[in-house]
Amino acid sequence: MLQSGSTGQICFKVRMKKAITWLRKNTKKILLTNGSLILLAGLVVLCMAPPAKVEGLQVVDSTYSTAQLAWDKSEHAKSYKVYRSDNGTDYEYLDTTKETRYTDKKLRTGKTYYYTVTARNGIKTTPVDAEAATSVKPSLDTPELEVDTSQGEMKLSYSEVDGALGYEIVRNGEVIGQTDKTEFVDSQAE
Repeated sequence: MLQSGSTGQICFKVRMKKAITWLRKNTKKILLTNGSLILLAGLVVLCMAPPAKVEGLQVVDSTYSTAQLAWDKSEHAKSYKVYRSDNGTDYEYLDTTKETRYTDKKLRTGKTYYYTVTARNGIKTTPVDAEAATSVKPSLDTPELEVDTSQGEMKLSYSEVDGALGYEIVRNGEVIGQTDKTEFVDSQAE
């Protein structure tokens, strides 16, 4: 009489023999099918239309610390890679986006940045093109100035400027004071 554990082992061995026999008979078919699928996938990759070169790249807005880029939609592109350089030749990858806009943040005021964008269709990517680059030099806004002499002194008031750490007061090309406030009294004015 067989024990229950032995019955399970016999059934397993029978199933394994059947599986091995099936594999021996069908190995060529499986390899042919998988090879055909691999060949088909390779042909799809080779025949896939490459994305068109990115055109119309421009800086549409900038502040003292940001630059907003925009470009035209590229034919066959699924996403875009954004690159930045500080010398116009050596570009570093920044980010990938599916949009035709990108905002670069944390820029330094007064430094020039160059940008280029490549198109990607999931498999193929257009090359980095320094010729199609655009640039920006983030700067501070000029404050609006008001002068009040009604109290017998020259009191300057000016609008606050985003990103300004302080203000230099210049008279006739010479710096006469510095402050972090939006008012200044020129006691030396005549």
